[in-house]
Amino acid sequence: MATAAIQAACSKLGVNYSRGGGHNTTPGPSGGVQGWGLDCSGLTRYAYWAATGTDALGTGSAFSQWNLRSRYTTVSWANLQPGDLLFYNWPGEQPVIDHVTLYLGNGWMIEAPIPGTKVKVSSAYSSGFVGAMRIGSSSVTPGPRADRISDWSGDGYADVLGVDTSGDLWYYPNNGLGLASRGWLQGGFQGFTQVMSADWSGDGFADLLAVDGTGTLWQYPNNALAIQSRQSLGTGWDIYTTVMAADWSGDGLADVLALDAAGTLWYYPHNGSGLSPRVWLQNGFYGYTQITAADWSGDGFADILAVDPNGELWYYPNNAQGIQSRQSLGTGWGIYTKVMAADWSGDGLADVLALDAAGTLWYYPHNGSGLTPRVWLQDGFNGFTHVL
Repeated sequence: MATAAIQAACSKLGVNYSRGGGHNTTPGPSGGVQGWGLDCSGLTRYAYWAATGTDALGTGSAFSQWNLRSRYTTVSWANLQPGDLLFYNWPGEQPVIDHVTLYLGNGWMIEAPIPGTKVKVSSAYSSGFVGAMRIGSSSVTPGPRADRISDWSGDGYADVLGVDTSGDLWYYPNNGLGLASRGWLQGGFQGFTQVMSADWSGDGFADLLAVDGTGTLWQYPNNALAIQSRQSLGTGWDIYTTVMAADWSGDGLADVLALDAAGTLWYYPHNGSGLSPRVWLQNGFYGYTQITAADWSGDGFADILAVDPNGELWYYPNNAQGIQSRQSLGTGWGIYTKVMAADWSGDGLADVLALDAAGTLWYYPHNGSGLTPRVWLQDGFNGFTHVL
C-alpha cells in the first residue's frame, strides 16, 4: 500500500500548488485559489485514494487528516517508514497542523508546499514536525461508535459546532489539546429552533439534525467534513421542548429522543432509512432545565443526563432494557446556559461540556466514575444561537 501511495503521489510531480485543490468529490487535481492544482492535503488524499481505492483521508485539510490518527498508527520521527504522512506546524500559523507531506524514505519526502510552487521532492525536515501517521497498519478498525456526538471530523474526539446570529454554521475542531481555529461550514441556519449533531448515517462522522420554525426535522449529511443536501425526517416536531440525536439502540445509527411539555421522554428508533413511530421511555422530566443524551457508561448505548431546577446534574443509565435509576453527578450546574454530553477526550466515555452566561465553554472530564474539575476551553460563544 505504501509503495502504491508513493507512486501515485510521484505521478503528480510538477503539478501546480493551489490552495483547495484536490478536495472535490473525486480526489486528484482540481480548481483552487491559485487555479488548477493540488494543495498539501489534496496530494496526500489522492495518493492514498489511488493506493486503497477508498477515500481514506477524506476531503479535509492537513489538520483534519491529522485528526484521523485514532484510526491509524502514529509514529515518531525516529521510526519513519516510506509511505508515512508527516504533519507540521509552521511558526505563527493556525491551526496547530497546517502542512502534511508523504515520506519517501532515506530522508526524502514529496509535498505540495506553498503558492507559487509545484509538487516536488524535498529533504525531510524536523523543524515544526508535530507527528507522523501510518495508514493501513492499525489494529483499530475504523467505524461508527455510539459516542459520535458532535464528532464532525470522525476522529473519535467530539468537536464543537455553533450557529451564529446570522445563521452561519461554524466548526471548531478538537485537536486533542483544545479547540483549534474555527472553519465556516454553511449558511442558512437562522430560524431553526433546535440543532443537534450525531452520526445519523453510521459512517463515523457526525451529521447535523435541525428543527425549523414549521416543526420539520431535517437531516444534513456530513460526508467527511462537507455538508450534503438536506433530507426531511418528518413534521410535527414543534410539540417538543427538547429534541436530541444519539444512538439509543446501540446499532451505530443515531436515533432521536424528544421531550414534550408534560415531561415525557419519547424515543424514535432509526430504522436504517428513517424514523419509526415513537416509543414511550419515561415520565417525570418536567421541570428539568436541561437534558442531553450521550454514551456516559461506554457500553455502546446512549444514556441521559439532565439538570434539575436546583442545579443538580443527574445520570439516567440506559442498559438496553430501558432507563434505570438515576445517579447524581454533582450540584452547581444552574450557572450554565447550556450543558452538553459528548466524548471530548476520545476514551469512549462521554464527558460534559458547559457554556456559561459570559460565553465561556468549559470541559468536565469523565474519569470513569464521575466528573473531575472543569477545564477552560474557549471564550466568545455568547454570540451564538446554538452551540452543540
